[in-house]
Amino acid sequence: MNARRIALVARNLNGLTGRTAIVAEHARRFASLGWDVHVFGHRIDRARFAPPVVVHRVPCLGGGSYRNRCLFSWVCERMIRGTRFDLIGGHGDTLRQDVLHMHVCVHAQHRALHGAELSPDDAAGRFHARMLGGTGHRSVVVNSNLMKDELVARFVIAAKRVAVIYPGYDPDRFKPGSDPAAREALRARLGAGRGDCLIGLITSGDFANRGVKVLLEALGGLEATERGSLKVAVIGKESRPEEYRAAAAAAGIGERVLFLPPRPDVERYYQALDLYVHPAHFETFGMSVLEAIACGLPVVTSRVAGVAELLSGFPREFLLDRIDAGELRDKLRAFLKDAGLRRRWSEEARAQCRPFTWELNARRHAEHYEALLQRSDEG
Repeated sequence: MNARRIALVARNLNGLTGRTAIVAEHARRFASLGWDVHVFGHRIDRARFAPPVVVHRVPCLGGGSYRNRCLFSWVCERMIRGTRFDLIGGHGDTLRQDVLHMHVCVHAQHRALHGAELSPDDAAGRFHARMLGGTGHRSVVVNSNLMKDELVARFVIAAKRVAVIYPGYDPDRFKPGSDPAAREALRARLGAGRGDCLIGLITSGDFANRGVKVLLEALGGLEATERGSLKVAVIGKESRPEEYRAAAAAAGIGERVLFLPPRPDVERYYQALDLYVHPAHFETFGMSVLEAIACGLPVVTSRVAGVAELLSGFPREFLLDRIDAGELRDKLRAFLKDAGLRRRWSEEARAQCRPFTWELNARRHAEHYEALLQRSDEG
């Protein structure tokens, strides 16, 4: 039988985003299984998509306007039309595909962050509504049940057409550190000494939704004796960094917080931390949380993060019921004063999350794709 031919489509496959990581992992892993993999995008980090994966640059205007989003979809459709693919997997930027992979819920995120519905004129919201409300897909794949419930309710999609497949992590890369000297050297560069507790938040961007100000406020409300040995590293892309530096200063912890741009070697930074915090207002999954857990860190995150669905029993007791500085402060206090509690949490959470690797993610996607293809063959 000839190799399956698959097209993976996304407008932006550049930078250290979760979507880029997912598409890159799928491209590499499906190619290793013998699939003929083609990637279509406007901005593509070609280093992430090595041969035999075939890369196609889609010529269109950049920017996130509704018109430009529609233009990308239109140009992509015409580029793909002349080539026979067994399956087209769109990642949130095209109006026609066999499998629509969704990575964000712009309406739910806006509501959680601002307490109001997204404007009908919002470009991303308009495009998502058209994409999800139409008939340009046979199946939808989402990152969590949290996301599935939101899309089914908002866009009246049949639940049986929505598959939940959790993102993964690389166990060879994300694991507890084994080089104490390297850990201490990096901690020193981050301003943390041997007796300090280094707290981290690592994200591709969007500090507002990821709750950076909530974290700063929570830490600022600790007693002076409690925050005496605390240091904080926030890593990610932010268009208004001065706003967050000012927030740290206003909370009285400006000298304790270091803001850094995105890093490709984030595993080293996880391994340098003592505690990871991710108080997102609405997170369809939260790959950084899974990576932190895999590195052996205790984590404080929210129940409105899809990754929380991987946790059960004791680790769930430390999930945030609401994104509130006071509640976050209470969770932090419990961890900060009890090393045994931190150790127990990280051990149990790591055991629960260990199976959710990129290998499992790719296998479940392959099974989903093959089931669709089999139905097509039978039809």
